[in-house]
Amino acid sequence: MSTFLNWIKVLAAAGTLALSSTQATWADRIPIPVPSPSAAKLRGPVVEPATPIARAIRDVLPASIDAGLKRVYEARGYAPFWLTKDGATEQAFFVLEAFSAANDHALNPDNYGPLEFIDRARAAQNAEDWASIEVDLSIQFLRYATHVSSGRVQPNKINKALNIFPDRPKAKDLFHALETTSNFSAFLDSLPLQTASYLRLQIRLGEYREKAANGGFTSIPKGEVLKPEMIDPRVPTLKERLVQEDFLLAEQHSGSTYNGALVEAVKNFQSYHGLEVDGIIGKSTLEALNVSINDRLIQMELNMERRRWMPDNLGDTYVFVNLADQALKVVRNGKTWHTTPVIVGKPYHATPVFSDVMTYVEVNPYWNVPYSISTREYLPKLQANANALSEKKHAGISERKGSCVFKRQLVSLFTAKLPFPAAPGPGTG
Repeated sequence: MSTFLNWIKVLAAAGTLALSSTQATWADRIPIPVPSPSAAKLRGPVVEPATPIARAIRDVLPASIDAGLKRVYEARGYAPFWLTKDGATEQAFFVLEAFSAANDHALNPDNYGPLEFIDRARAAQNAEDWASIEVDLSIQFLRYATHVSSGRVQPNKINKALNIFPDRPKAKDLFHALETTSNFSAFLDSLPLQTASYLRLQIRLGEYREKAANGGFTSIPKGEVLKPEMIDPRVPTLKERLVQEDFLLAEQHSGSTYNGALVEAVKNFQSYHGLEVDGIIGKSTLEALNVSINDRLIQMELNMERRRWMPDNLGDTYVFVNLADQALKVVRNGKTWHTTPVIVGKPYHATPVFSDVMTYVEVNPYWNVPYSISTREYLPKLQANANALSEKKHAGISERKGSCVFKRQLVSLFTAKLPFPAAPGPGTG
């Protein structure tokens, strides 16, 4: 990051981002009083632009600009944030540096265009050109800050089962920090999540990118189930694969017998990837071992995005359900206090995803089956066999008013006439 910052500072000194003795800019030709940070106000009524560059900024603001960002500019009379009469501000250098390092957070730097801004600054000829750079840099700053702090997408727009609504940063708060903070670089560094889980993902992402650059993971051929103490020609390949992912040191095992440290390495691999920890390399473990490093990188990038959707601080005590792992953990003061397996929905009955404050917990609840499931799945089974649900320990079906209707009474009913949702008795469902 420092190399990029030094580079754009050199370009600025040469007149690409700021001024030069040969390049005509709006600041060369027009004396523009730039408000001091203490004088700039980000709230209040619209202030008419007092300078040519301010008027140019007003004129180039796109109609689709974020409403909060528009109000920020209106309240300060459209005075620039990133430009002074001497060229680009230090804050502009810092934000371009942050854009260039977006890859550290599984974001694409090209989406924010740090190099494009340098090219545009080099080619700028008039107030309109500089105003366009100013406005676009503000738009990209708001966009980057939103992406790196709370995610690129709104979760429920890609899946209605994702009932998560990230807390998006507001333009007035971001630009107030831009105006008032004494260390804008540190402020930019504070925008990404600072939680241990996110930082671990970020570190692992860097490590796996390095592994990918060094050739990735070796694929293990299919074969019979491999159990401890078996001799198999695939064992050296298995060893190589586990060494590549740092589950084993090369000197810890030799030969073609699957034993010792190699078995323990497989168990650690299984535990890390949420598999049954038995040291046996069956279908599931072999498939996990043969996931390509590029697929692992995509998983990490997606998990970083998903983690950004969640609150930065989950509280001292919280419950976290890992749907993919089908496991629940209760965390207190940063330590896992309790774990238990959970049952999750199938793709067509997906378990809702949400984050909220828990007020109470009901143990062994009376499990209410949605009306759609009771009519589309249970009723046809009961019409064919009155005892179809007996193995599921369903006590009965509850009417909406609370009366119990036993399963044998449903056999003659038709879907269109079913006036109540099904509700099995206490149990797993």
